[in-house]
Amino acid sequence: MECPLTVYKIEGVDFSCEDTTHGCFYYSKACTGSLAGLPCTVKQIDKSLLNATASHDVIQRYADYCSKIFTLRHPHIVLFLGLSYKTPASVALVTELLPITLDQVLKVYNRLPDEIHYSLLRDVSLALAYLHSLDPNISHGELCANNVLLTGDMTAKLSDIAIPFVLQLSPAERKRVGALAHLAPELLLDSAKLSTKIDCFAFGALVVHILSGKYPESLSCDPNADHPLDGVNTEHPLASLALHCLSKVPELRPTSAQIVTMVTELMLQFPSPSFERRVELLNRAMKVNQSRKSSSDKPRSVERKDSIITLSNSIEIEHLKLQIEELQVENRGLRTSIKKQANVISARDQEMAAKLMAKDQEIVSIQQEMGALESSLSSYKATIAVKESSLSGLGNQLKHLQEYIASKHEAHLLSPQAKFHWKQLSGLPQAMIFAQAVRVGGVVYFGSGTTTMSEGERCKMFSYHLATDQWKSVDNCPVVGFGMSNFMDQLTLVGGAYESTGEADGKVPYSLTGDVHTFDDSTGDYDTSLPGMPTPRLLPTLITYSSTLIACGGVVLDDKHDICVRSVEVYSSESSQWYRAEPLPLAVTGMSYATIHNHCYLLGGFTDTDFDHPTKRVFGVPLQRLVEEALTHSRGFASSGASALDSPTPNLWQRVPDAPRYAATATTIGGCLVAVGGSDESLEHKSGALHAYSPLSHEWLRMDDIPVKCFSCAVVRLPGSELALIGGMGEDDEEPLMTVYKGRLTLD
Repeated sequence: MECPLTVYKIEGVDFSCEDTTHGCFYYSKACTGSLAGLPCTVKQIDKSLLNATASHDVIQRYADYCSKIFTLRHPHIVLFLGLSYKTPASVALVTELLPITLDQVLKVYNRLPDEIHYSLLRDVSLALAYLHSLDPNISHGELCANNVLLTGDMTAKLSDIAIPFVLQLSPAERKRVGALAHLAPELLLDSAKLSTKIDCFAFGALVVHILSGKYPESLSCDPNADHPLDGVNTEHPLASLALHCLSKVPELRPTSAQIVTMVTELMLQFPSPSFERRVELLNRAMKVNQSRKSSSDKPRSVERKDSIITLSNSIEIEHLKLQIEELQVENRGLRTSIKKQANVISARDQEMAAKLMAKDQEIVSIQQEMGALESSLSSYKATIAVKESSLSGLGNQLKHLQEYIASKHEAHLLSPQAKFHWKQLSGLPQAMIFAQAVRVGGVVYFGSGTTTMSEGERCKMFSYHLATDQWKSVDNCPVVGFGMSNFMDQLTLVGGAYESTGEADGKVPYSLTGDVHTFDDSTGDYDTSLPGMPTPRLLPTLITYSSTLIACGGVVLDDKHDICVRSVEVYSSESSQWYRAEPLPLAVTGMSYATIHNHCYLLGGFTDTDFDHPTKRVFGVPLQRLVEEALTHSRGFASSGASALDSPTPNLWQRVPDAPRYAATATTIGGCLVAVGGSDESLEHKSGALHAYSPLSHEWLRMDDIPVKCFSCAVVRLPGSELALIGGMGEDDEEPLMTVYKGRLTLD
């Protein structure tokens, strides 16, 4: 049976395994060779990693590997020419020859200019985006500075694409032979598989290597360890990108297409490095690298290196690559014809030999034309892929620009000339205080409150339809005193209590729960398939962030007494599990929240269950860090409801200047935190003012007034710059308000 590697084999490769001109890599030993008189690189994979055998499995993996990489055509990926071997056990990869690696350059220069940094990282990110966009996608698997080669004008190209696909190493073998700092934590698991997120982690380690000028040895492969930016200025624009890429949670890492967008945006802030400057930097690095070689190097190696520099500095490098590929096709045909003709040519049959040679040359010419057409087709496909990637980047830029314009517009509306115009809507079907409101599409849900300030009847839920200005009762609500949120575009109720029958000391008995109920508006049914919150409680504040749900504070029953708690628990829809997060600085219930640029602010609420002690405290927390710390350091909740943290969490909750009034309600306008209404500490003197807080100036500023003076009202953001103001406790302390107003912010 013919060896499956034969189709990729090329003849006439001249090299010596002792000539390690390009050094030893993690998986292979590279040396300089020649093909049809032109220099090339020959890499032979370490036989110890293949057990020095040519089993059918290894040979088949080589064949599958070649089918993946030999069709790759991209300006930032090294061109693979073929295989050279005498036996299948000594297979060597033949590629185009480039003068130096990025690792060798970084050993010469302590720090390269920023414009060179961005240029190199953009080249690498474009190559990754191309590999990840293929169907099926290809993961590099071993991205590091040693596998980034440079042309004569310092254009970066990736080599050793998907080598781990051939080796299929265990986690222990990866740690022994791989670039440890570049290995993502999940690669150390027995079930680890190559994925695009692994390359994104390695890209972050490469950024650290480039910015620090040294191999990032302090980056550990322990999944529970931190990944500091060792030797990197954390104020550098690329530091934030590196931190995102080095996230221990794969889902939180950016995609390669997003990396291209971020690096390109940063690159535009610097002038492009000139061709002469790039050549000057590379030539100096090569001279220093050459001087470090031992005096035993042969003169012919020096001459070959000079010829490589001359070839690489040519501005026709792309044209020469195509010529090499065409010459490779022509050379294979010529050598085949020479072997055949050597057996039949004789002195007595010169004329017949000439005719056979002419026919063979005609065949070679046709094959050469076919190879050129295939090369052109591959080049067109690569160009289309790059254009599609660029188009995706432009789409992201447009989205960011639209968000920026909208933010500027709303900030302008917060000027002193900005006023709210209020319109009264249909009133509530039932008066209630301490209620919550959530908008899901065109419907506002309102409920979970009580009829009076103390010992009142607990109300359930109503829905308001924006299109018809009508309220409807939401029947069959299973619990009271719940927390409400719009989670995954569905009304979600968390916690609360189930009402029981009978009387106890004049009160309606109830049983606390942590159940999660999702409401289907089309059928009116509630689904409880999601796992329940581990700490059953009343009135938790629910925050939605990405695919997670965060429950903060609330009321629990302790020895038959109601008390407020600091507990914070996070539910991840990806793992379908709850995690414990850093608790609140204050035991509180009934706080409202607002989110500004992935930063959450909790405001107001009460520190007692009789609602006699309001608060005007404000706390802020970065949601991404809160979620990441919870998912990383918490082992999750067992069936018993207990959990443990693997390591102490940092102090993520930060104190913000107190709100101007007690028991105010939070919302956002124009990138600012806004406190709506409120009261004094005695809850006797209500306020009808709006106050805005800016994280930049750390000040509360008086804006406009609302139609009524009240505290603990419900506020819902409507499309545009509109707010819905619902209920609350007004100046009449006997009964809550039943009024509903819609306000639009405009310039008078």
